[in-house]
Amino acid sequence: LDVAERLPAVRSGQGDLEQLVLNLASNARDAMPDGGVFSVRAWPQERGVGVCVADTGCGIPPELLSRVQEPFITTKQEGSGLGLAICRSIIWEMRGRMEINSKPGEGTQVVLHLPAAE
Repeated sequence: LDVAERLPAVRSGQGDLEQLVLNLASNARDAMPDGGVFSVRAWPQERGVGVCVADTGCGIPPELLSRVQEPFITTKQEGSGLGLAICRSIIWEMRGRMEINSKPGEGTQVVLHLPAAE
């Protein structure tokens, strides 16, 4: 966990940030059934906060990477495919951005760009 000392307040509804981190942490845990490294980093950006949630898990297959934010698209045998879709919806409501970078066998990084509260 690496969180900057001073971060600006971000625009979010009650429980939104908790839901984002919970969904991303759950995905990271599921991607590393044999263990690995999970990290969360947050830093100030020019107009908000950047958050990176990363894991050294199995990664996302390239053919699914562009679609994993869609409802019911999952890389898991027993997943609903709603976690990243919910994250995308929350980020959209916050007027932020979410970037997903992944390499099979190396892991996944999800970077959130959250706008500062007005």
